[in-house]
Amino acid sequence: KHMAAQEYTRAYNAYSAALQLSPVGPSSHVFLSNRAAALLSLKRYAAAATDARRAVALAPTFGKAHARLGQSLYFLKDYGGAVTAYEEAVHFEPHNEVTKTYLQKARHKLAKHQGKNKDEPSIADTTFANSIATDPQAQAAVVTQGFRGSSSQIIRAVAHSPEGPRDEHNLEDPDFDEAVRIQQRANKFLASKRYKPAIEEYSAALFLVPDDPYLSPELHLGRAHALNGSRRHESARNDSLLAVRLRPSPEGYSTLAKSCFYLKDYEGAIEAFESCIDLLPEGDTLSSFDQAYYNKAERAFEEGISIDDGQSVNTSRSLRSIRSVVPKLPPPRFVPREMAINTVSNVPPPPKHWPQQSPRTPSALKVGPERDVLFLSDSLGIKLNRGFDGIVRVLSVVPDTPGSPIVRDGCVEVGDVVREAAGVDVRRPITNVMWGDTVALIKMAPRPIKLVVAKEISETPVHILEE
Repeated sequence: KHMAAQEYTRAYNAYSAALQLSPVGPSSHVFLSNRAAALLSLKRYAAAATDARRAVALAPTFGKAHARLGQSLYFLKDYGGAVTAYEEAVHFEPHNEVTKTYLQKARHKLAKHQGKNKDEPSIADTTFANSIATDPQAQAAVVTQGFRGSSSQIIRAVAHSPEGPRDEHNLEDPDFDEAVRIQQRANKFLASKRYKPAIEEYSAALFLVPDDPYLSPELHLGRAHALNGSRRHESARNDSLLAVRLRPSPEGYSTLAKSCFYLKDYEGAIEAFESCIDLLPEGDTLSSFDQAYYNKAERAFEEGISIDDGQSVNTSRSLRSIRSVVPKLPPPRFVPREMAINTVSNVPPPPKHWPQQSPRTPSALKVGPERDVLFLSDSLGIKLNRGFDGIVRVLSVVPDTPGSPIVRDGCVEVGDVVREAAGVDVRRPITNVMWGDTVALIKMAPRPIKLVVAKEISETPVHILEE
């Protein structure tokens, strides 16, 4: 309402209040983009550019944020940056004719100014402290809640900041320092595979430093790793693209390549891996993990495997179809205890004496030569089971096809006995509690991990065969 009534200062205050309530929430990118529009109307172009960059950092596919970044850079006479931002806006909103008009205008200005003196000063050469303008009435809409209850710097950056250019001799930046602290927390969440809080923390750090040439790419890559772990591969690819756009690096292209691979864009994965190889220092090669995915992408691309081959399944549709065929069960019928005992007559009586097992009891298990299997991907692609005899066996194996996300080096077959898993010796019968701890270790251990398996030569128990 304030924007429609051209009350831009009030609109700025209202959006600031919304951002203090939810600095990096699900709608924060909209608040930032709209506040950038209010700042543009107030002719505060540097602050508008920072808000637009923050919106892009929170939602890389939000076309309006790119468009407002382009408009801010246009008024700052950074025509090259404006053209790039408008091109991104058109990419995400191809039917927006207004953005296309501004893109042509920015291209015309860029072509006109390319022949001029490159040393000519412009507004874009001035760096403002914290990159956000102070509004005279900003405190009229200030609230006092922060992101996750621990980062007062985000609230301070949302509310206000000092005007004027930054002192080049004063290298202290509280926003940057707070972003580094948030990044450290996010890295801990990522290492423990707590992807949701990791994504939130990386987003909070990007709110503070959306365009730092060194820290921002690291934050985008960290968030891309967490998004890939959450199976949000499209968002991970967008974050990887933003990272390599800010600062091309082997790590950025490696993350981009794996995101493309998970999306079954094998051609894009190959191109990203090749860019990664080009940026590697002389004498360095791809890691075994990246090389395995590179080889799988090449084989999948040569065989013409794509997302249209029916390999991907619509999860929601599959769940709906499963739910639709489940019959409605009748309510349970009460059966007296005597009737239940009399009707079940074929159950054999329990043995009078149970066999006792001691450490000296000879085991009937016999296995062949042991072989190592190296697993590079998060998913092992195998199903393990601890039987009643305490032995861990392989129940099923997913084939390592070129288009699958499973990467392993070595041969593992159904019926193999696991002798060692992630450094844990399971050659002797283990208890259920020990096996639960081993499974947790396998899930949390960094890749690659090694499993030692062997073919079972002795006769497999009947209950294992049935399972």
